[in-house]
Amino acid sequence: MRLKFRPGQLAVALSLIMLVQCLSVPGIQAEGNAPATGETVGSWIIEAWDDLIYENGTLQMKHNITIEPLGKLTLRNYEIEVHGDLDGSIGIHVKEEAILILDNVTIHAAGKDQYYRFYVLGNAIIEHSDIRHIWGERAADGLDGGLFLVSDDSRINDTYIGEGLTHGLHIIAEGPKVENCTISNNGGVGIFLDYAGFNRTQYPFLYNNIVSNNNDTGLFILRSRVRMVGMRVESNKNSGMTMFGSAADIDDLVMRDNQMGVLTSEFEDEISVLVIDGGDISSNIDQGVVGIGGYLILSNLTVNDNGKDGVNVVHTMGSVENCVISGNGGVGINLNDSEITMKNLELRENYIGIYSLGALLSAPIGYSLLSNVTSRDNDLHGVFGNLTKLVINNSAFTGNGADGADLDDSDVEISNSTFSNNTYNGLDVVFCMLSISRSIMDGNGQYGLIWYDSAGETVFNRMHDNFLTGAYITQDPLIERLLFFAGNDIHNSGESGLVIEYSLDAKVVNNNISDNFLHGIEMKESNMIIANNTIARSGLSGMIFSDSIVYASNNTIINASTRSDNPFFNNGMTLLNSRGELVYNTILGGSNDGLFMTNSFLGISNNSISEVSWGIFSQGSVMGMWNNTYISVRDGRLYSTHRVSIQVYDPSGPYQNPARIVIYDMDGVDILNDDTNETGYVFTYLFDKAIEPDGTIVEQNEFRVVVSIGDRTNETWIIANRSHNLVIWIPPVAPTDNTFEILLLVASLGGVALVAVALLLFIRMKNNRDQDSKGSKKSSKKKVKDESRKKGKSK
Repeated sequence: MRLKFRPGQLAVALSLIMLVQCLSVPGIQAEGNAPATGETVGSWIIEAWDDLIYENGTLQMKHNITIEPLGKLTLRNYEIEVHGDLDGSIGIHVKEEAILILDNVTIHAAGKDQYYRFYVLGNAIIEHSDIRHIWGERAADGLDGGLFLVSDDSRINDTYIGEGLTHGLHIIAEGPKVENCTISNNGGVGIFLDYAGFNRTQYPFLYNNIVSNNNDTGLFILRSRVRMVGMRVESNKNSGMTMFGSAADIDDLVMRDNQMGVLTSEFEDEISVLVIDGGDISSNIDQGVVGIGGYLILSNLTVNDNGKDGVNVVHTMGSVENCVISGNGGVGINLNDSEITMKNLELRENYIGIYSLGALLSAPIGYSLLSNVTSRDNDLHGVFGNLTKLVINNSAFTGNGADGADLDDSDVEISNSTFSNNTYNGLDVVFCMLSISRSIMDGNGQYGLIWYDSAGETVFNRMHDNFLTGAYITQDPLIERLLFFAGNDIHNSGESGLVIEYSLDAKVVNNNISDNFLHGIEMKESNMIIANNTIARSGLSGMIFSDSIVYASNNTIINASTRSDNPFFNNGMTLLNSRGELVYNTILGGSNDGLFMTNSFLGISNNSISEVSWGIFSQGSVMGMWNNTYISVRDGRLYSTHRVSIQVYDPSGPYQNPARIVIYDMDGVDILNDDTNETGYVFTYLFDKAIEPDGTIVEQNEFRVVVSIGDRTNETWIIANRSHNLVIWIPPVAPTDNTFEILLLVASLGGVALVAVALLLFIRMKNNRDQDSKGSKKSSKKKVKDESRKKGKSK
């Protein structure tokens, strides 16, 4: 302490000092650079203007050490052993504008449950020291305890701060610096920043510190601003870092083996802003990073092997860029009602790569951009969920255990992305507004694209080698949703290339669909325009329509029907219970019919059908046909005709009764005017009534063609003005009794069996006659009795 003397008192003071030294009473040296040893007899107060330096000593601290404003105390190579108590009744107090310098100083408790307070309201410079057992208020873990820094200019370097009752280091200041320190094994928080740097002029700076094995959170940041570099936060019992209403700018963070990695959240009227650039957030028991509200910017991180989600954000805006997020037990990136930009990411081997729950929450933000994102080899989906708006480009979702992407109730734009080799589907969308372009959906275990109750467009995409269907699209039949499917390449599907169901407004144009095991294009109960498509080498029909309204034009169907195991569907084009127009289509090659139709109403014009067995197969259909060209191969001969060729097809096989054909005009007149009968499997009749004798083309002639074989008939309406090549189907034979079956059974039995069966039949017939006889006798007796009763009553 600095001593002040009045005139004449100096000699007395010097005498007292010499007396104390001579008596050798243990205590604190008053001043000078000599080492101080002993113990505090009372509170040690460093007065204003005192500048005391002590080196190479040991102090038994049993009372307070207080540095008054403008006072200064320096201890070097010192050990202070504190004899305090559980309540921290004594302590080190550095008041405002006071200075404490500790260099290679150890401060620790003398025994168990002996704690002390350490408050720095002024400035402290602590270097190469070891500070333990600081008091804290257990009833208020988040509010008080630890080495308490209020000074803006304090610095702590290369120091261990540990084994505190609650917190290790508690900062309420604008700009202290803590560097190369270890803050460990405290009963509460490792470093607690409380309203630190709040005026935003300067911030606390934490550099290359280790914060580990604390019984609560490693770093707790409340309404503070902080800058961190090279922090290592490990094995804390709660989260590695928790921040409320704060801003943290962090570089090169290692956050491992905590209960949770990072939690950031709003607090009252303050949002949080967290920026982390570089580092590793891994192996935390719960989640890696959790953001609730505010802004979260993550870049150049690895977020690996956390027990639950890698990154989980709720009502948050921000970005995740240049990160690897892998091996997490939950979701790689979990978006809950958030607006996040994701760029240059690799997500792999998580439970789900990216999960979004956007539109289901009360106040959705829900915009996310995925650019150059790879989400692969996750247990379930590459990306799953819904957002108000999702944009995906230059990204890949491959090798996942379920779908590449499963999106629900979202506004989605996808371009230049890959959804391939997933266990189920490449891309699965429900209730979405969609734009999918220039993307790849190959080699998936079920569908390349499966589309439920959605609207939009899919253009210039590739869907190859999917186990079931290249693209499967089904809509709500009561809601009109626009579907535009154009420029896509579908190849080698295990079933059909493209399937569309219940679409009220579909346009399918300029697609290339080839080598699919069933049909090239399959339409069910839909209303569509299908034009300029090329369908090649389908296993069954190139196109098949059922219960649909279709306008098909300028399509090319090549080598349809490469299989022969289903003759009713081995066709260029098959129409079942459908209506519409077929114009300017080319059907080239196939194992059965160019056009196969049943119960349909169609205008068929300017089509070219060639190298098929039959041009048109019709069952109960009405057709207007003109300007069509048929080139068919039958019986080894090439047919090219402008006349109508009608063939009768009997699926029951050669029939001995003759087939009869009658052709009526629009007035019901039999224009054939003879009873033409033909015996055999196929009946053919050629006529040229569609062209007038002067060569003019009749705009419309209507004919009713009735073909019968025995009691089986089929009636077909034809509206025509040019050539036809038509097949009329006759219903098969329906057995009328069991006689034929019994004969077959008898023929298959041996001689003995034949006799046995005959006997059984005879006995059964005899029993039947006896029963009939008895029955008739009983009925006659009953009738007589009834009549006698009636006569008795009448009398």
